[in-house]
Amino acid sequence: MKKTLALILAALMILTLFAGCSKDEPAAADDTSADTAQTDTDTSETDGDASETGDVFKVAWQHNWSDQWHHQTALVGEMRMEEAFDNVEVTLFDSKGDAGNIVPFLEQLIMEGDWDLCIYGTYSDDSEYIKKLQDTGCNVICYAIEWDFLKGVCSTFVCSEYDLGYLAATRAAELLPENANVVVLRGAEGYSGSILRGEGFADALAERDDITVLDEKFCSFDKAKAMTQMEDWITRFGTDIDGILSENDAMALGAIEALNMAGIDAASLVITGIDALYEGCVAIKEGLIDVSAYQSSDLYAEGFIDRIEKLQSGEVDAYCTDDMVFEAQMVTVDNVDEMIARYEELGMAQ
Repeated sequence: MKKTLALILAALMILTLFAGCSKDEPAAADDTSADTAQTDTDTSETDGDASETGDVFKVAWQHNWSDQWHHQTALVGEMRMEEAFDNVEVTLFDSKGDAGNIVPFLEQLIMEGDWDLCIYGTYSDDSEYIKKLQDTGCNVICYAIEWDFLKGVCSTFVCSEYDLGYLAATRAAELLPENANVVVLRGAEGYSGSILRGEGFADALAERDDITVLDEKFCSFDKAKAMTQMEDWITRFGTDIDGILSENDAMALGAIEALNMAGIDAASLVITGIDALYEGCVAIKEGLIDVSAYQSSDLYAEGFIDRIEKLQSGEVDAYCTDDMVFEAQMVTVDNVDEMIARYEELGMAQ
């Protein structure tokens, strides 16, 4: 009897042990599943963030903040690109007008390795850096200046500097009186833009054989330097000056200040500028500048948008070197109100 009872108790203990194991195993499995599910959720969230980050199209734009046209073009381009795309992020880098900041900028982009488009202007052959940047998947556009050493290396987006000069001087030639005398305010000596604008001036004026260039001087695109130079010309030539051709609006405005100080009515002379920035447009409206040729910031923005579309669709890749040339445009009293309204819309009317 005792033996039988012991066997029954042993059997019950074995059954209890198996029952306990069978209860604990699913619990362990459930815990593992919960941990796995939590891990999957975390991974999914991480993947989602990575995907979202990967979808951002990053544009690095180095420009000279202190130069009014470059500053304006960068702001217009940034605004237009981010309006056109939900996934485009534009970061502006200020070169501070220092060519020494270009290579460190390119090196930074190469090191970071996650940029899709680089927009910048250069003064030296950066071909090796450009190739390294392209190898990271970043397309490169050099804008507003063109160099032979960049042909086939990266894209160049530019408005012809020659055309800007030629267009402004052609209008001057139409307005200048017979046997006119002119003075010419040049930009920066040795700078390709000044060389080409000067060639455009010379070719347009040469279409008339009765125009005499009394003198021309480089004033570094600087208003104050142009004002001082104009004072010298007034001393030398007096009222023999019939026209002033300037390679930018700022220098034309400096010349106008010198004329005002000398008691000479600037509106009686033919004065041209280039850039058609806000102050220049106001001077056109006031009848002080007769014409300004300009390269449209909006046309540049449209060109950048076109490139982004093609890069995102796969029509072109980081190694694309297609160029764009934008048409020079002319601002006179006939269309200056439109330009002024555009500056007011952009908050640049100051």
